[in-house]
Amino acid sequence: MGSARDSLRVIDISLENDTGKAVNVLEAALARCSCVTHIRLTSDHVPAAWSLRAPARSLQLPLGNVQSSLTHLTWSTLANFPDALLVACPNLRALSVAGTNMENARRLFERITVCCPALEQLHCNHPVEESICATSTRPGLRSLIIKGLDRVSDGDIATLTARHLQTLETLIIDDAAEESGSFWTHIAALGAENLRNLTYRPRRRDNDSVQEIYTAIRRSPRLVSVKMPFLDWGIEQVLQPLSELADLRELVLYGCTYQVSNGIQRVAEDLSTLKHTSSLENLEFCNYPCITDTALISMGKIRALRSIAVTDCNSLTTQGILEFIRRTEDIENINLSKCFAVTNEVLVELAKKKNLKTVNVSGCHNISDYGVRYLLANACSGLQSFNAEAPAISNTLIKQVQHALSRQ
Repeated sequence: MGSARDSLRVIDISLENDTGKAVNVLEAALARCSCVTHIRLTSDHVPAAWSLRAPARSLQLPLGNVQSSLTHLTWSTLANFPDALLVACPNLRALSVAGTNMENARRLFERITVCCPALEQLHCNHPVEESICATSTRPGLRSLIIKGLDRVSDGDIATLTARHLQTLETLIIDDAAEESGSFWTHIAALGAENLRNLTYRPRRRDNDSVQEIYTAIRRSPRLVSVKMPFLDWGIEQVLQPLSELADLRELVLYGCTYQVSNGIQRVAEDLSTLKHTSSLENLEFCNYPCITDTALISMGKIRALRSIAVTDCNSLTTQGILEFIRRTEDIENINLSKCFAVTNEVLVELAKKKNLKTVNVSGCHNISDYGVRYLLANACSGLQSFNAEAPAISNTLIKQVQHALSRQ
C-alpha cells in the first residue's frame, strides 16, 4: 500500500483476501491528497456501490479535487467494473482493467465514451502508457488494447472502434472469444487514417473475412506495425496491400498451419521492393514451416532490415540461410531457433556481422560447441545475447556463454 501525503500524486493499493478494506484505505488516502493523478487498485472485493449496476450518486468517496486531477486508473480486481468512479472523474485519460472473466463487458464498451469523454487509452489486461504522442487533435481513443477476455466478441468491440476510428493509433485485439465480422466491416467501410499499430488474430476463415481484412489494411495507410497471429487462410490476399505501406517498419506473423509457401514468396518479394527498403526493420515468421530459401533470400534485399525471426522452419537449407546472412550487412538481431539447417557454418558467417546484438539458435540440432565458441570469440563487441541451448551443446559451454556476455 502506498503512503498518502498532501503532495502525493500516485496511490497504489494492493489488498488480497480483504472484505472491503480497500475502500477504507482509499478513502483515507484521498482525504489527505488534493492532486492525485494515478490510482492503482488491486483487491479481491469492491463494494457494489462502485459497480456498473450502481448509480453514480451512490458513490460515497471523498473525491474532492481528485475529480479533476485523476488521469490514470488501473483497476486490477475480479469485481465488477467501477462505473460510478468513472462518471465522477471526467478527465480520466488512461484506464487499465485486469481480469479474464469481466462481467458486462459489452456494456462497458458501450458506455466508456459517455463515462470518460477525455479517455485516450483503454487497456484490458495490459498496462497503460504514461503518455501517447497523438497524431490527431480530435478527442477520442488513441489506444485500444484488449487481451484475454473470455466473454467478449468482436461484435462487442465493433461499436467502440467505429466511434473512434479517426483517432485510434494502436489497436490490439487478442483472444476474442467469438468473431462476428462486424469489427473488420467497420474498418473496411470507414478506414482508419491514423492507425499505426495493428494486432489481431483472425478467427473466421472465409472469403468475406479475407476481403474485409484486405480492405481494412488498404484503408489504414499509416500503419507502422502489423501483427497477425495464426493467419493462414487467404494470406496472399490479406498481406498484398502491405507492400503499399510506405511507413511499415514491423511485420509479425506466427502460427501458420497451412502450406502457403507461394503466398509467402510473393509477400517477401513485395516487401523487398524499393518502397520498403528504407523503412522495414523487423520481420518475424514464427512457427512458419513454409518459409523457403527463395523467400528468405528475397527478405535479405531489404536494406533497412535490422531484426528477423524465422523459427521452426525445416524448409530452409544451409545455403539459403548463408545467402540471406551475406545479403544483410546491418543485421542486429536474428532468431533461427528450431531450424535444422542451422550449422556451425552459419554461426561462422554470423560472426562476421559488425552490428550483431542478439542471436537465438536454440533447438538447432546441427550446431556444436565449435560453432558456438567461434561465434563467441569472433563476434563484435556489441553482442548482448546468445541463446545456443541445443542438444549437442554442453551445459558447461552454455554457462560460459552467459558468463561472458554478462561481463560485457
